[in-house]
Amino acid sequence: ADGIALEGMRLIAENLVVAFDHGGNIEARTHLLMAAAMGATAFQKGLGLIHALSHPLGGVTGCHHGTVNAIFQPYVMINNRKVIEHKMSQLAGYLNLP
Repeated sequence: ADGIALEGMRLIAENLVVAFDHGGNIEARTHLLMAAAMGATAFQKGLGLIHALSHPLGGVTGCHHGTVNAIFQPYVMINNRKVIEHKMSQLAGYLNLP
């Protein structure tokens, strides 16, 4: 599942801005569609703390799921830093990030 998630993130990183700026770019939009399918496949493995917190809070408050995820993400990453640091380093390298 991790490999599928990594490839999906790479496709998003390489195609999101292109698809946004040029909505008629079918190739970029196709890559985003593939990335969405990869994300759905990857989360079949299970959801983490961000989603575990976001689902009930979004239901109670009516806030958009993506917004609640974004609010929780930095706090969960800080909380899980020791456990995920190696994966985040690998992800940064895979996506050519500093």
